[in-house]
Amino acid sequence: MKRLHRLIAFSVLAAMILALVASAPVRADKPPVERIHFEEDGTFFLCGVDTQFHWEVDLKYTYLCDDKRDPCGDAYLWKQEWSFNYNGNELNLHSSTRERYTWITPTETLFEISGSSIKGSLPGHGVVWGTVGRQVIYETCQRPWPDTGECEYDYLHEPGMVFDDYETLCNYMLYGE
Repeated sequence: MKRLHRLIAFSVLAAMILALVASAPVRADKPPVERIHFEEDGTFFLCGVDTQFHWEVDLKYTYLCDDKRDPCGDAYLWKQEWSFNYNGNELNLHSSTRERYTWITPTETLFEISGSSIKGSLPGHGVVWGTVGRQVIYETCQRPWPDTGECEYDYLHEPGMVFDDYETLCNYMLYGE
């Protein structure tokens, strides 16, 4: 008889555990991630002059969905290397930046740039640091993505880029000092 009671108690306990496991939410798949590498050459207005640059980027793109698996936005992690050249003077900078885009409607997006730290070195001077603070931008477009057409941007928070010793950086780039 004692054995029958234990068997019944064990069966009830096993049924309760199975019910808990069966009612637990199923874990969603990880969001899709894409890694991209690209390079670009061009000019950049730095220290009051057009400066030649080479830009190299490793980008990690994550497509985000809500708990119903509906698309809701995307996120980017940028690892960047910049080389600026002017008058034979070269400046190399490294930075890392995170961005997150939240899709409000097919024609409206809110995106946040978490900010980044920019690091480089100048011959004869040493390390130079720059920062770009957190930015929040509201984007509205005439047509839905991907055929966005003309878009307008409302900068809700725009801190700008600041270097700890911008004058020294410009003296080096412009005059080699």
